[in-house]
Amino acid sequence: MFDLRKEAVIDYHSAIARGLHQHEVVNVSGGLDFNYAYPSGKMFIMSDNEQDIMETTIKGIDASGMENEVTFDLQGQTAIMLNDAFVRINSVETDFQNIGHIRLFGESEEVFADIKPSYGRSENGVYTIPMDATGYLSNIDGNTQTEIWTREMDEGFKRLGVFGSHKFLIPIRLSPGMDIQMRVEEGFNFSQIILVQE
Repeated sequence: MFDLRKEAVIDYHSAIARGLHQHEVVNVSGGLDFNYAYPSGKMFIMSDNEQDIMETTIKGIDASGMENEVTFDLQGQTAIMLNDAFVRINSVETDFQNIGHIRLFGESEEVFADIKPSYGRSENGVYTIPMDATGYLSNIDGNTQTEIWTREMDEGFKRLGVFGSHKFLIPIRLSPGMDIQMRVEEGFNFSQIILVQE
């Protein structure tokens, strides 16, 4: 049972859609396609501005379904190769406001996450619940309607519902390993997911 008195990790996930009439998941080019990370192959991160030298943290899910976090110093326009393997990227954050555009990408230039200039964090409209936790969607804030889609690991996505700004009196339970997508019309929306170790 959901209990806010338990120690929980609170994480915020935002999405910006690029279409006017179709609900979309945020990514570099717009549209419903999103590049999920993969457990094999190399991943790199860099900025297009040489002044972006700052502590950066990547949070995601490893091949076992557990949460993984790595922190390092971004080196501006010099690409850094990551030694950690992720199958999902939940967020990329910097400890200072970035000047340039920061991208996390693979060997074939596919982009897994990006941070727009001055944002300080990625805007992935996707999130994966770690296998050792249960998630609870507690509220959605923003200036447009949001479609919430969910799927069990590697199955098809199903629409959970369409919501405006909303605080759930009974938070929506999200199973361990579940992928969540926020699809929004043009606008800026946040969702709040509380992870509870159960």
